[in-house]
Amino acid sequence: MFWEDDEGQHEKTGADDVVDLVFRISCPTIPADHAYALGEALTCLLPWLGDDPQAGVQTIHGAPTGNGWIRPDDEAADAVLHLSRRARLQLRVPARRVDAARALEGRILDIHGHAIELGASTIKGLDPLPTLFARYVVGDEAALEDVEDVEDDEMAFLAWMKSQLATLDIRARKLMCGRSHTLQTPDGGLFVRSVMVADLDKDASLRLQRHGIGPLRHMGCGLFIPHKGIVSMSEGSDKES
Repeated sequence: MFWEDDEGQHEKTGADDVVDLVFRISCPTIPADHAYALGEALTCLLPWLGDDPQAGVQTIHGAPTGNGWIRPDDEAADAVLHLSRRARLQLRVPARRVDAARALEGRILDIHGHAIELGASTIKGLDPLPTLFARYVVGDEAALEDVEDVEDDEMAFLAWMKSQLATLDIRARKLMCGRSHTLQTPDGGLFVRSVMVADLDKDASLRLQRHGIGPLRHMGCGLFIPHKGIVSMSEGSDKES
């Protein structure tokens, strides 16, 4: 964990050049590890989802614990999430892509035998809260491949995150690793980490949400969403897999 205190205040002002498009869905169950299958199904219908650097797909999550930081275990190949009627599919898209993305309304996706029927969508503006988190971030393999100790691995990942944030002109004051995951793809397992970034001013918060960190946004990687607290993050960081 990297933490540097600041007593400054944060003004909350939204932005509208990049938005979240939130779809109602009808889907009783879905594989816990559905990032690749969902991304492929959506990019088949909207090819630009895999190419536009400001577009991405949030994976679908069931009833969360820890304010969304801890989710049901998805390491087992046959793990399934049971979704409530409040579950949603959320895309991050440039505003100019909203009309194109709404072509998904009424479509039915087949995710490993689980049907997702997409309903009406609503636009949700980005909220520049000072704390953001990403469920999955793909780190730099070259920077991490020689690290064997778990604690050293976390510190190497955080150092890499600081360098990536710097490219967005964001000074990292507070960073924390969350859980690690292995997402399954046809090419094998993809190692990813959850990460929280705190104490951002409004411009930095919006910039990180607009641009994200790392590749594979269509699989839900590198996308940051607002988080309203840090207690649950500390709890989640103790549950590395």
